[in-house]
Amino acid sequence: MIGPLSGSPLIQLGFAVPDMDEALARMGGEWQTAVAKAKYFGEVTFRGQPAALGHLNALRMDGDVELEVIQPTAGPSVWHEWVEQGRPALHHLGLKVAEPLASIPAMEAAGFACVQRGTFFGDGEFAYFDTLEALGVYIEALRYPSSWGRA
Repeated sequence: MIGPLSGSPLIQLGFAVPDMDEALARMGGEWQTAVAKAKYFGEVTFRGQPAALGHLNALRMDGDVELEVIQPTAGPSVWHEWVEQGRPALHHLGLKVAEPLASIPAMEAAGFACVQRGTFFGDGEFAYFDTLEALGVYIEALRYPSSWGRA
């Protein structure tokens, strides 16, 4: 998609919203919803500082791409900033990356700072890169946890 992550498949469109119920009503369709608690995450940093994430989360598949809607509830986080700045709902493009945390040095060397990173549900990994100037949204390097059964 961009820089060292060029060629990584798009697997997710992420939306950060101030009101989950309103967003899901506008988007329609069936959603799997959950409260994502800090205990599900590990080694999380936001802008280089340790962070505890908390948010409402809704997921659904649209063909081969997952749609994710996030309403931040605890922060600070990359989602809080987005919502507080009144930005449009489309927040990030999620790319399938074998080792998201290992991609950080190459992306930063290419000029895309890692603004939020961590692990989730054991061996899942994520890293959000500041691609706002280039794309208008963040890029998330993403690997789902093996327990989710998604390759």
